[in-house]
Amino acid sequence: MRLKKDVYFYPGQNGMDFSGEINCNTILVTGRRHLLIDPGIGGRWEDLKASVKADGLSLEDVGLVFLTHSHPDHAEASLKCKEELGAQVALGFREMEFVGGVGRIFYRREFYEREPSGARYKVSEYMLPDKSMLAPVFPGPFRFEDREFRLYDTPGHSPGGLSLHWPEAGLLVVGDNYFPGTIGAFDLPGGSFPTMERSLKILRGLGEVDLVLCGHGSPIEGAEPIMANYSALFDEVQEKKLKMAANGRKGGGK
Repeated sequence: MRLKKDVYFYPGQNGMDFSGEINCNTILVTGRRHLLIDPGIGGRWEDLKASVKADGLSLEDVGLVFLTHSHPDHAEASLKCKEELGAQVALGFREMEFVGGVGRIFYRREFYEREPSGARYKVSEYMLPDKSMLAPVFPGPFRFEDREFRLYDTPGHSPGGLSLHWPEAGLLVVGDNYFPGTIGAFDLPGGSFPTMERSLKILRGLGEVDLVLCGHGSPIEGAEPIMANYSALFDEVQEKKLKMAANGRKGGGK
């Protein structure tokens, strides 16, 4: 689905319904060599290739894969990218440390079967990307194919998550920091509510944005809908802070 010049969007399975098999939204920024953002789960790789082909494009022209974070519904198919396309895979340097340690839990079946924070999710495969195939990237200017992007350090959902801003196109890719109408999960291993709130403030303050693409859910298009969504997000943040304070006074809850 073409959203604007050189920006294509491929919706993930189930949208915002996290009760079934999860797959993230995938973004393709086209050029002489394409930038593929969050290829999703391995079990939906062939579907993604077919959708891209239907738009008259080919994943064979991908020159770089960028992962907003390391959770399997975003990152697992990077193995396919490396094996089939020979493409380099970029991941935030802090997230590389995470997926090489505590973050491995997301690729273990027992997390989804036994842990309360994982039991509400379902993913199809659990193939951990090989750390040797990942190239670390850092917050700040990010150049690919003569295009100037900027990466922002936006932890909260995951400790090393990065958001990608392309000012020239008015594009902001936020991973799972937030969605249309709600913030992302912060109760997973490596998540943090205070850092998520700080990340949301950073993202809200960015100019030159008229298209926000989240890890799940529909695109948010236009300056007014984008700012209205931020208003809803921060209303939710305040509600959660009040609830946490009340639980704290009672001696329970997170």
